[in-house]
Amino acid sequence: MDVDVKRYMEVGIIHHMVYQKVFSDEAWFERSFRTLLEDPFFDVIETAESPFASMPGKIRSWVDQAHVKVAYGGQSRTLSRKLNINALDKSERNKALETLKQGIDEAAEMGAFGFSFLSGHYENNRIDEAMDALVESCCILCEYAKQYHLPLCLEAFDHEIDKKALIGPSFRAKEMCQRVCSVEPSFGLLVDCSHIPMIGETLDENLDPVVGFVKHAHMGNTVIKDRTNPSYGDTHPRFGFPGSENDTEYLSRYLKKLIEIGYLEKDHPRPVSFEVKPQAGEESSLVLANAKRTLNRAWLYV
Repeated sequence: MDVDVKRYMEVGIIHHMVYQKVFSDEAWFERSFRTLLEDPFFDVIETAESPFASMPGKIRSWVDQAHVKVAYGGQSRTLSRKLNINALDKSERNKALETLKQGIDEAAEMGAFGFSFLSGHYENNRIDEAMDALVESCCILCEYAKQYHLPLCLEAFDHEIDKKALIGPSFRAKEMCQRVCSVEPSFGLLVDCSHIPMIGETLDENLDPVVGFVKHAHMGNTVIKDRTNPSYGDTHPRFGFPGSENDTEYLSRYLKKLIEIGYLEKDHPRPVSFEVKPQAGEESSLVLANAKRTLNRAWLYV
């Protein structure tokens, strides 16, 4: 496409994916975060739970100075603690809700424009009960976030390969969004092109059913052909990684589909963030350059 990509999207990057071990070294966190802020290619920086008490306040100041937006991913809060917001045991579900509420507080402190999270594991013979629990949890979180005017979205992950999350397939994502949005219209779905091959759906199958519900999008890659590959599953390798699913052509079709469903619209840019992670022996700076270069190439054919 001859039109500047920035007229359609706010290009984002997930900080703690492209730069590893930032949560174990405060100086490295600050240095790498500021590196992204100083790069005019990026309009959105995504972050997550921080062990450093001063970081939310610093992030709020930095992104304001840099004229960049910040988003908060709450996925790691439940994954790292092995918690599940659709657990059938209510006490377990409440533990997940509590840590996500703490994440919403932290997101508000840093001035985030949005907060995302994911569903949890499920039993095949109790999917309806898990869906009821998930919808109830989403509504509770939406109500809690109203005090900050902070919109929430749930990210669709794989349901069989790696995270094995309830949401999941597009038909379940659609049902969840319909039910939650009937209570809280600002709620939505985060889609990620690295998860779509793991779900086993085409771009049309994945995105057509959720038209109107997509509120955030990620760009990434996955390896699913070879289970013995160390990068198998939800590891977010760079575009064009050997044996992987997604490269320039797939990303181009994904972006074109986001335009078709109305998520991306000229002169009304919305966030689309890279979720890419250096694999063994790889360097963050080169993986970052790969992502930017791939987007520039992909956009030419949208």
